[in-house]
Amino acid sequence: MDAYNHCIRCGKLRIITKEWTIEEPNGSTTKKSMTVCPDTGCQKEVDLMLEEKMKERARKETARQARLARIHSKQTEIIASI
Repeated sequence: MDAYNHCIRCGKLRIITKEWTIEEPNGSTTKKSMTVCPDTGCQKEVDLMLEEKMKERARKETARQARLARIHSKQTEIIASI
């Protein structure tokens, strides 16, 4: 792979641990790869950071869905009262 990928935490050049290809429905293929930081301690910290970000996104999406549900119920009440 020609593209260089640096660790978001320490800046070291990440190493490729796994490569695979995916066949798309339109007939094209996509090459995928998994990279990790060569420093295992740093990689654990990066994994924790990414897990926290995913939890925060899930929390925000749940709150968004709840807001939309409240708005929808209020709109339904308004329409029912007309």
